[in-house]
Amino acid sequence: MFDYCFQLIFFCLLLSFHQTFAVTERYGHRVGDVTLGGLFPVHDYGNPRETCGAISEFRGIQRLEAMLFAIEQINNDKHLLPGITLGALILDTCSDDNYALEQSLRFVRSRLASGTCTCVNTSTSEAFHNDNVFGVVGATLSSVSVHVANLLRLFQLPQISYASTTPKLSESSFDYFARTVPSDSNQARAIVDILQHLNFTYVNTIYSHGDYGEGGFREFKRLLKVTNVIADEKKENDIYLHKKKQQRICIADEQRLKRDASIHEIRTILQTMIDRVKSDVQVRVYVLFVTKEDAKKLLQAVKSINVTHRPVLIASDAWGKESSVVVPADTDEIAVGALTLELISIQPVNFDRYFNALKPDLTQINNIEKEDNRQKKTISSRNPWFNEFWENRFGCSLVNSIECRNHRLNETNWDSKLQFIVDATYVFAHALHAYFNCTTLSCGNASLNGINGTKLFRLILEQPFSMPDFRQIQFNSERFVPGHYRIYNYRRSNVTSVDTNVSPYEYYSVGAGKWDEMNMDN
Repeated sequence: MFDYCFQLIFFCLLLSFHQTFAVTERYGHRVGDVTLGGLFPVHDYGNPRETCGAISEFRGIQRLEAMLFAIEQINNDKHLLPGITLGALILDTCSDDNYALEQSLRFVRSRLASGTCTCVNTSTSEAFHNDNVFGVVGATLSSVSVHVANLLRLFQLPQISYASTTPKLSESSFDYFARTVPSDSNQARAIVDILQHLNFTYVNTIYSHGDYGEGGFREFKRLLKVTNVIADEKKENDIYLHKKKQQRICIADEQRLKRDASIHEIRTILQTMIDRVKSDVQVRVYVLFVTKEDAKKLLQAVKSINVTHRPVLIASDAWGKESSVVVPADTDEIAVGALTLELISIQPVNFDRYFNALKPDLTQINNIEKEDNRQKKTISSRNPWFNEFWENRFGCSLVNSIECRNHRLNETNWDSKLQFIVDATYVFAHALHAYFNCTTLSCGNASLNGINGTKLFRLILEQPFSMPDFRQIQFNSERFVPGHYRIYNYRRSNVTSVDTNVSPYEYYSVGAGKWDEMNMDN
């Protein structure tokens, strides 16, 4: 009890400071008996002066709606948490560590409000005091999850990410963090396997600033050392048996991109790497552990350099099949030949029908037109960013154009992480079902306030869970769900089309497999 109130005192001081600098903010809100938090990069990172940039359709809106879709399915399931309605409190991270940490204080505020100690003399919205947040789904970026996890663990608030893959998050200090995606240690093994298969012996490595890039590179470098030791040990035996010997793989040069590196800065790094190469060593292979934003700029930088031979790019899953990385009619030829990795996932059943049936929130439009609403500090609805997405998608104004409201979505391209968001949401629901000792008919006299995060997280880690598509998932000893990767080759398409909207380039699957400590099937 003393520790709990001490934490509350610290938080109230932090909250007072936070409120001093409060600005108009938006948050997604769905009322429920208990509330699941969500963290999504609804907006891309902007710049140091303006943290939140452009609306992010795939990583932001689609992922947010995947969580709301899963919650709707759970609430419609009479046998899962019967009699208990699951709500949501969803926040935008803007792909920025510090901004996401500030936003996450809302989860902590809700968590503490359901306890026995309360803050006084704070002008907090009453809605947050009644939300009863018991867990958080998110975040996307590894660096964001690291920051948020360090906060949430202080208040025993379980967190399940659907996209953060840095090996760092498997450390024991992140004792309230799990993820429905595998660690980057697995895809680092896959990249080493690709290099061996293609007999590449020298590579350059470029990685992004932050936990994703730095963690992935460290694991890749560690695995190369292990692989080279094994290659040396096998060398004499292979010669004796007249086998083809396994080549050592060496890193010729390694470079880290600084945060918000410009195209010019990346070009300088590439030129330096090219100039450093010895005349007797041909290094055309570049292994990339970079964010999708850095991958996009890197392709533009490569285009601006006069090189005799096009570099061979082998990229981690942040590039994957991201449509925004390659700029049509600009860098598509530069990207030809690239090999990228992506986690294999299944499109959630009926999500396409759900998403394409969504329409703008007209109540928000009416509120904008009211004079007394212009001074509001917070704006909330189930998805307060959907109207912004709609206007961006159709290039119109919902306020000024009736026709804008009559458009219909016909989305066919889907984000690759939707399955893992649905998985995380269902894991929380199943664990809460077990926590309350629910049957398929009733949850009895479940006490909804003061949910014990330690007990709930133990239930999350201890047992397998059934997903809506009949898959079973279970967290391993490193608190992640193992997965399979698909390897793509970016190439010119063999299919010609008269439709100018159809790209003449494609990501073509060239292999798939499962890479982990016990399994190297590929």
